[in-house]
Amino acid sequence: MSYPLNSLHSVKRKLMNRLTSLLLTTVLIFLSFSSNAWTLDKQEDGISVYTKTKNNSDFKAFRGEVVVESNIETILGVINDVESMENWLHECSKSQILERKSANEVIVYQETNAPWPVSDRSFILKMTTERSDEGKQAKILFTAIIESDSDDTSKVNNEDCVRVTELEGKWLLKQVSDTSVHILYETSADPAGSIPAWLANAFVVDQPFKTLKNLRSKVSVNDTQ
Repeated sequence: MSYPLNSLHSVKRKLMNRLTSLLLTTVLIFLSFSSNAWTLDKQEDGISVYTKTKNNSDFKAFRGEVVVESNIETILGVINDVESMENWLHECSKSQILERKSANEVIVYQETNAPWPVSDRSFILKMTTERSDEGKQAKILFTAIIESDSDDTSKVNNEDCVRVTELEGKWLLKQVSDTSVHILYETSADPAGSIPAWLANAFVVDQPFKTLKNLRSKVSVNDTQ
């Protein structure tokens, strides 16, 4: 049995078109995952810092990781002591609780120093704490909100600061041994205002690196008290 030559060519063309389409789809999927993958930018003093480009944004997200000799209770105590954050959260100049919604949820106001000539930034954040795995893991989620119902909001508004309304992040704590905890600190934000992306992105490595370094020192001090 034989087939017309034109029919064979038609079948080959259709097969090639399908293979080409499949190849292009595979490449596009790969590029999509590659563009959203975390890239190691700094690894020093036991601290690793990763960044990645966010979808539809020129601003990079960051992730910092470190293992600290301590326990989850101590680290949670430091992070949830909101009004002491300015002592270890890099470039945080002000931090206070506006409202305590529950034992696990608070509304926080913060101000952050920005490099000259950029204006400082301010945030109103909702922070929630979750515990799991018999206390061996904990998660603190934080996200920016536009305003708070608290009467204290009007008292802390600083007109010299640019309000950031697009920010989300998390702290993940995992007890990896009886004496050590793995800490993951991650944030994604749009700094608002007219700050160029290249300038904002220049600080996404220093922020988590210095924050985790300061946190480790703070936790060490608390453990010895």
